[in-house]
Amino acid sequence: MIYSFSGHRLHKLYSSKWAFTDRAIDFLNCFAVRTLQDLDITDKDRCIVGGAHGWDQSVAHACWVLGIPYTLVIPCADQDIKWPENIRENYGNQIQRAREVITLYQK
Repeated sequence: MIYSFSGHRLHKLYSSKWAFTDRAIDFLNCFAVRTLQDLDITDKDRCIVGGAHGWDQSVAHACWVLGIPYTLVIPCADQDIKWPENIRENYGNQIQRAREVITLYQK
């Protein structure tokens, strides 16, 4: 089965001071892992996730942790240009780990 996930950025879910902390990211990552486990998604399935920081990146992280292949769909190659360094690092890892990366807008 193919599952698709997209959602809000962390600063839309939490106050902006807390949103970009490693603690907030860890919390959302754990929630994403639990969600995929509760949905009984396995390595025989595939996920399509957006590339925004927040829920999108947490689901991509959960896929990696659980060994579930995922396709990362991003709007443009430099969408992370204004993000904090810790978020950019996570994003770079998710691009590397994705089975496929689809960039919607090519310059």
